[in-house]
Amino acid sequence: MLRAAKSVDKKAIFLALCGFIGPVIYFIVLIVLGMLWKGYDPINQGMSELGAADSPYAFFMNLFGFQLLGIFIIAFGIGLNRYLNNKWGSKIGIALIFIGGIDLIIIGFFPTDVGGITSTFTGLVHDITATIASNVIILGIMFLGLHFRGETAWKNYWIFTLVLAIASLSLSPFPLFSENNEYLGLFQRLGIGFALFWMAVISIKLIYLIRKFKEAG
Repeated sequence: MLRAAKSVDKKAIFLALCGFIGPVIYFIVLIVLGMLWKGYDPINQGMSELGAADSPYAFFMNLFGFQLLGIFIIAFGIGLNRYLNNKWGSKIGIALIFIGGIDLIIIGFFPTDVGGITSTFTGLVHDITATIASNVIILGIMFLGLHFRGETAWKNYWIFTLVLAIASLSLSPFPLFSENNEYLGLFQRLGIGFALFWMAVISIKLIYLIRKFKEAG
């Protein structure tokens, strides 16, 4: 059964919408800042470089890119948790997504070093938190995919969830692609793109369930 009150208010819809709004805003920020910064190449430069010390748009990327996305992810996790069965898969999955959201907020306070090459303590913290954030979110999605398999309301989404999680993990900041890879920026964007696309789709499904549950109540 869904763990939610029968009287569904606007708060539930808002929390669900965060899973759609967050990814949209994040990619708008990425695209706009990347276009504004002359010489920046989104194909071979990492996303974090938009928030680096030498970036003219560092403040905007760190606040409206990383930190705002982290807040939206946490809010989405809260909303999704209310409409899942209380089992180990959902508990672990949601917890990992929360951790990822918190890490994204931390990332905003520790920008990457110039050129994305670690040379300071701040840059080191950024690298660690960025790696943790991306990978725990992906692992969280995997656990939720396994959980979806056994829950009627979400059963049709379990394969979709696992496929996107695996695709995202294959492009995550594990040492598969070095800083010198000419397609680093592209791989990063695809990796996080798969995860955020999943979040947007699940957000729409969650809104449908909220409305359906309200009508049934």
